[in-house]
Amino acid sequence: MSDEGPVVRVTVREGGSSDNRCAYCHDEIGQRVAAFCPVCGVRLHTDCLLQIDRCPTIGCSADFGEERRSSRGSSWESLFADSPQAGPRPLKQLEILRFRDGTSSGKNIGHYLTANPIDLSGLDLRQVNLRRLAVEDAQLKHVDLSGAQLDGAHFAGSDLSHALLTGAKLLHARLERTSLRSANLEGADLSGACLRSAILDRAELREAVLKGADLREVHGDGAVLSSVNLRKAKLNGASLQRADLSHADLREAELAAADLSAGDLSFARLQGARMTQAILRDARLQGAKLNGVDLSQADLSGANLRGADLSEANLRGATLERADLSGVKLTGAQLDGANLGGARLTGADLGGTTLAGAVLREATYDKQTAWPKTGVFKRFDPKARGANRV
Repeated sequence: MSDEGPVVRVTVREGGSSDNRCAYCHDEIGQRVAAFCPVCGVRLHTDCLLQIDRCPTIGCSADFGEERRSSRGSSWESLFADSPQAGPRPLKQLEILRFRDGTSSGKNIGHYLTANPIDLSGLDLRQVNLRRLAVEDAQLKHVDLSGAQLDGAHFAGSDLSHALLTGAKLLHARLERTSLRSANLEGADLSGACLRSAILDRAELREAVLKGADLREVHGDGAVLSSVNLRKAKLNGASLQRADLSHADLREAELAAADLSAGDLSFARLQGARMTQAILRDARLQGAKLNGVDLSQADLSGANLRGADLSEANLRGATLERADLSGVKLTGAQLDGANLGGARLTGADLGGTTLAGAVLREATYDKQTAWPKTGVFKRFDPKARGANRV
């Protein structure tokens, strides 16, 4: 709630003399900005709304005061008053909502949002304006919110599994602990959103924008995040096994201790990312931009890094056993204490790398492999470390 009172959506409507009078003070509203009761639909001046706790209509159950005192008070009122220009499709006072299959629900939005618990499952809410909506721990399974305006909305702890959110605007939305299992968020804008500990298993987020979003400790087994913008996002401790992050923008992202096992990060941009102790076993990273990335203590065993750029990367203590590093650019990388046992290094460029204490047992290389100099006119001897030329 702001210092000036609850933020409310307003509406303008023409009508007869009774329809143009405030239900509380009975003065004319005319074409002035007005609010309305979500239950019975009567109109009130916005100033009058802020002075009363209950709807002035005899027999109406709307309790404005209780909603203001609740954790979702200001957001609840904001659904029922706003300027005509706000949002793609403001809900009308008594509009009867429909389900996705086209059948009528027989209820308006006010009935749904005053229920306890809140259950919007299966409703058709495409293109609606629900900025700052707060429905924590609510049921929204199979709801259609594609193209909806949901900036600043609070869905913490809610169930949005199988929901449609394609093209939705969710800037700075609160989605922590939310279930988005098998939900479709393709092309949605979640910049600055909080999805901490959310469930994204098999969710579709292709080409979504999650710039600066908080995805710490999310669980997204098999999630599709290809071509997604995750620049400067926080993914520390995230579990994204078998996730598709191909062509994703992860520059300067935080991925410490993230589990990306068997994931697809081919051609992803990860410059400047922090991936200390990240788990990338059997991950596909061919053509990825990893220059300057901190991969110290990371597990890349069995990973496919063919043609990737790891120049100036920090790989101290990293595990690269059986990894395919064919044609990889490792110039200036720090590989001190790294385990490259059984790794494929054919055509790799290791010029200027540091390999103090690195394990190369049974690693393979060819005549195109470039090794660092260890002194004047002297190059590193891989055979002395147990590597085999092919």
